[in-house]
Amino acid sequence: MNAPLKILLIEDDTIDQMFFQRALKAANVDAELIIADDAETGIKYFCNENFSCVFLDYMLPGTNGLSILEKLHVENAGIPIVLITSHGDEKIAVNAMKAGAMDYISKDLITPISIEQIIRNIIRFKEIEQQKINAENIVKQSEKRHRIFFENSQIILCTHDLEGNFINLNSAGAKNLGYVPEELIGTRIIEIISPAHENLFHEYMQKIRSEKTAMGLIRVITKSGEERIWMYHNYLYEEPGTQSYVIGSVQDITERVKMEEEMREAKLLAEESVKTKEQFLANMSHEIRTPMSAIIGFTNLILETTLSQQQKEYLDTIHYSARNLLSIINDILDFSKINSGKLILEEADFDLNKSITSIMKVFHIEANKKNINLLCNIGPDVPCSLRGDSVRLNQVLMNLFSNAIKFTETGHIKLDVKALNKKGSLNILEFCVEDSGIGIPSNKLESIFEVFTQASSDTTRKYGGTGLGLAIVKNLVELHGGQIKVVSNIDQGTQFIFTLLFQDGAINTSTDINSEPEVNGSKKIQDLNSIKVLVVEDNPYNQLLAQHVLEGMGCEIEIAENGKKAIEKIETTTYDIVLMDIQMPEMDGYEATRYIRAKGNKIPIIAMTAHALNDDDAKCIHAGMNDYISKPFEPDVLYSKIINLISNHRIAS
Repeated sequence: MNAPLKILLIEDDTIDQMFFQRALKAANVDAELIIADDAETGIKYFCNENFSCVFLDYMLPGTNGLSILEKLHVENAGIPIVLITSHGDEKIAVNAMKAGAMDYISKDLITPISIEQIIRNIIRFKEIEQQKINAENIVKQSEKRHRIFFENSQIILCTHDLEGNFINLNSAGAKNLGYVPEELIGTRIIEIISPAHENLFHEYMQKIRSEKTAMGLIRVITKSGEERIWMYHNYLYEEPGTQSYVIGSVQDITERVKMEEEMREAKLLAEESVKTKEQFLANMSHEIRTPMSAIIGFTNLILETTLSQQQKEYLDTIHYSARNLLSIINDILDFSKINSGKLILEEADFDLNKSITSIMKVFHIEANKKNINLLCNIGPDVPCSLRGDSVRLNQVLMNLFSNAIKFTETGHIKLDVKALNKKGSLNILEFCVEDSGIGIPSNKLESIFEVFTQASSDTTRKYGGTGLGLAIVKNLVELHGGQIKVVSNIDQGTQFIFTLLFQDGAINTSTDINSEPEVNGSKKIQDLNSIKVLVVEDNPYNQLLAQHVLEGMGCEIEIAENGKKAIEKIETTTYDIVLMDIQMPEMDGYEATRYIRAKGNKIPIIAMTAHALNDDDAKCIHAGMNDYISKPFEPDVLYSKIINLISNHRIAS
């Protein structure tokens, strides 16, 4: 039974260490792994212990793998060294081979299979090295025995003189090139070298003469004109009284290099595909939200006028349908962000009572219309001040409440919140959204959180929806480190129970959950009297909508059709606040804002954009805007943002 291999890994990155350990453990190899965190420790281990092989990271603090490789090669040239690179770069590989590496591997290609293959190549290499030593002894004893080994080896073996002419080439080598051995014996090696690598061949000849050993990669041309890549390990054989010659062993790595190139190309294509998808979603969001903003906005304005009952019913239908379409768009965007791993949870202090109160207000009117009791119970040991992503918590609850309202004709919808556990400052909370609706069949409970899944096709036809809402809920809960389950009985109702983890927050809390929803009265509108607003918007319908909404709040309005016009107006007129569209002709909102800030103007700017992807708000803030609101906007939300920004600006001034 062979003794376990002893492998030295010189790698400073703990994650890469762990990944290598896992790959080695999963590989079908009996090996002991020793890890050195830096070059100095690695050299010390190498000098003091007997290793079967070394895996060496190319990028190390204060040095690189090539310089370390040279030092290790000086200490013991017989131990195989494999260079680990961040990319499968052929130039690095060539330099590594020149410096003494036996092989190389890109980090993104480290798998149990590739590790096993490399180690088996090392074992095979060591066997070959031993075979070479044995062959030298055999040559002295019997040329015939040496010839048998040489000719029957499946490894490409050759000998050549110091002028660069083949002395011998075994059948494996000749077959690889498409020849029989006799066609190549005595010919100049340069004749099979790719023109692109002729200089490398001349460098190789100089090195083999001076250093008596050489390793590297070189491209060769077969008889049919095909280009192949050889990885060689050659040494100069010298014996007094005989002519010196070079013994070489070669591995054809053409397919391996091709696979690496294909994987790199596939990765680039995948990245390009993601970018294309993101751009498509951004364009889709903009193109749909822009007219949707006008539809919803003007519908809201008309609903505030005197209408007949029939007119109101028609407008309610338009408003509901537009909102439903917007909800579908948001579901698609959110699911895309989750699916691509680009949805990032924010960390901020928030008041749980206020968050839940806001949600109860949203569904208060609709629940009253259906004669549904909307109930909430928060346990006495649940902290009100928490730290986490309140926006995503609200999204989960909004989705579950929306479903409950949709599928409940009468009865109640209840939210229960209780504390399950507390570990230091970490709170584990359980939320339960319960309804007395139609229920979910038992055979659908396991699949209800899957994408595009609803209880039945009848459900989709009767109640609508994309089938994405619960999939988004499940993903958001799991992103928080929680779990979700569903309990349901047909015609009795459904409970969605989920846990979330939140840290203790650091804000004062005072909201009363059971308070009635606020109604915006004349006092709030009057707060914006005499406020001068510049609306920067290229779409005439959205210009008109913003004008009516803001004038209804008491604001004085001016319009600029693009960023360039906005700059001209700001340079000649004093405004209290700017509402800035993003995508406009001549000069977009980002460029206009950067110009305004570069001039030292600190006027509050709110982005009003039909884009709604994960990083759009960050782009707005980075450009110098103070806040962000998506189209279609809620007048109350816009009102609050204007009030807050103007108040803060005046305090700061």
